[in-house]
Parts: sequence; C-alpha cells; structure tokens
Amino acid sequence: MVSAATNGEISVGKWKVPNNVSRRRRFQTLNNLKSREIALSPPVFIPLVTLTELLSYVYYNTVLTDSQQASKLPLDSLFIYRPDKRVQIWRFIFYILIHAGWPHLLCNLTIQTLTGVPLELMHGSKGTAAVYVAGVLAGSLATSIFSRDAYLVGASGGVYALMAAHVAHVLLNFSRIPFRAVRILSIAVITLVDTFLAISSYLDKADKSECCTSYVAHLAGSVAGLATGLIVLKSSDHRLSDPLILWFGTSLYVASVCTAIIWNIFLY
Repeated sequence: MVSAATNGEISVGKWKVPNNVSRRRRFQTLNNLKSREIALSPPVFIPLVTLTELLSYVYYNTVLTDSQQASKLPLDSLFIYRPDKRVQIWRFIFYILIHAGWPHLLCNLTIQTLTGVPLELMHGSKGTAAVYVAGVLAGSLATSIFSRDAYLVGASGGVYALMAAHVAHVLLNFSRIPFRAVRILSIAVITLVDTFLAISSYLDKADKSECCTSYVAHLAGSVAGLATGLIVLKSSDHRLSDPLILWFGTSLYVASVCTAIIWNIFLY
C-alpha cells in the first residue's frame, strides 16, 4: 500500500521514501521496497505443489491394492500424458501428479523443494509459479513432438525449470552472488547424473517400447526455466532484465509454445 505523508515522504507499508529525490530514483526505490516486502512472504506455491504430488501418488497406490498393479504406472489415469489422449489438453500440465515409483517421486520432490523454496523466498510465488508451469508445459509439448510414442509422467520438467532458473538468478546477479561458480557447477552435476541414469535406464530395457517416460522433458524444462527465469526474475537491486532480454526471451518462449501447439493440432 502506497501513501503520502504530510512531511512529503511516500511510504510503502513500513518503508518511507523521501520526496526530495528524482522521480526515476523514487520509482526504483518504490519497486525495491515492494520487492523486499514480497521476498519476506512465506513460500506457498512449492509446498502446495509438492504436497499435491505426494498425495496424488499415495492415492493411486492406495486405490490399487494389488501389489503387482501398484508397481505399475496407472495408464488409465486422467492425468498421465498419453499420445493417444492429446485432445484432453489438461494432460499437458497435470501429468506431474503421476510418478513412476517412490524413487522417482522422492527424487523429484526433494530437488523441487531444495531449489524451489529458496527461489520462492527470493522472487515470490508468482515468479516461481511462472517458471515451474513454463517448464512443465514445455516438457509435455516437446515430448509430443520429439518423442511421439512416449508416455510422460513426473514433475521433472518443472524441477529442471527451477534448477535452470537458479542459473538465470546467478546471471542476473553475477557480481553480487558469492560462490556463483559452485552453484552453477552443482546444478550441472545434478543434471549430468540424472541424464546418465536416464540413458542407462533406457539402454538396459530389452524392449525399448516399454519405456513409459520421456526424458525430452528434462531438456525442454531446462531451456524454458532459463528463458522464463531471465524474464520474470529480478536482480538483487530489484530491476527487471534488460528490455532486449525481456522481449527476446518472451518472443522465443511464446513462439516455441505456439509452434508446438499448432504442430499438435495440424501436423501430428
């Protein structure tokens, strides 16, 4: 809430801005104070999504009482992305509610929490949600084009988007972040290990058609997370990215999503 005091000061909540500064400086200071208040708010989005994914997995494994059935993916679920059910557009987002076993679930939820909560504390729920949803959507759309016969489950698209958003955060605050090389290296190591395990799992299968998840979503989620992060996240002085980066990132992501949607409708 912005209000003007009788002494010429402008206040934003408990913060006060002197009226004897330039208009541009005052605007930047107001944005700084607003962002500081947002950063103090507790994380909501990541805990909510994480809890929903956990409860969804527990539900499907409770309903399927047969141990042999419970060990398999619920292919008849209304949420899993299936190439033969593409007209049900909600599947392009809600496939994150289905996971291929406890290891898959716990890995995603752990990384999602460790990367998402700090990001939400720094940049608020809206920016974090935008990054996460962008990665999830990019993952399913990319899978529908480059891995046409694959079923898609899990929150890996969103998780990789969150990790890539940390790279965007480092790039936006490069001169102010300590141990920036360690942060980027940690994300790179996690990505390489996960990619290695994914490839090994695929090559170990005797029947490649049994592979029900697509790892194209990992790469697509990373690209979407980096692009969206540069668009919606702010630097430590609470200024948005350079206008050229904003326009380029927005245009690239929107054009990619629109192309994928058109391809699914007319060229699949």
